[in-house]
Amino acid sequence: MAKLNECIIIWETEKGKGDWHALGFDGVKVETHNGENILTQYPVSSGFNVSEHTIRQNSKIILDAVISNISWSVSTVRQSYDAAFEALCSAAGGSSTLNNATKFGRLKGNTEGVLGAFTADIPDNKVNESFNEIVKLTRLGTVIHLLTMRGLYTNCVIRNYTAANDVSNSYSLPVVLNIEQMVLIGESKQGSILSTTSDDDGSNVFNDFLSLFGGG
Repeated sequence: MAKLNECIIIWETEKGKGDWHALGFDGVKVETHNGENILTQYPVSSGFNVSEHTIRQNSKIILDAVISNISWSVSTVRQSYDAAFEALCSAAGGSSTLNNATKFGRLKGNTEGVLGAFTADIPDNKVNESFNEIVKLTRLGTVIHLLTMRGLYTNCVIRNYTAANDVSNSYSLPVVLNIEQMVLIGESKQGSILSTTSDDDGSNVFNDFLSLFGGG
């Protein structure tokens, strides 16, 4: 029987630079996957996200997870985190290993020991570091890549998060992440500011457009 995937999120601080980061959870209570089509009221032409009768919506994933202040061994009866990271990194067009990544959450703890055993290596800032990173990913709209029990999703963003603590769980981070996968049709291009329209014949503006969008 094939092993289930461990849930892991990875991202680059700057696309193509190979500066990979990874976030692992101490537990995922629920993962929810949502896909949707909107039926058209009239025939439409086919395209990157439409058909003759439907408009496909972005896939949405909800993770109800926990990051604990206790450091568990990252040994797992599921697929190893190393294999999970490399598969997800490859699907995202990168090439790296977990050892070279900046780690958060469960991955920040001790990597040795018997499965299920507590370890002595408990990072004091493990929970707060993870929370701060989730906040930053959300605020910046950073593109993330996600591996779940049911498969992987590349080119996603965290739409919102909810973290609710009370006296019973003050030393852990129970967090719900609402994640949406984007539909990308190619590499986005960002050019310099276009020439002003004060040119007599507008030729500079036209040339700028050609350069920006790949014209001759």
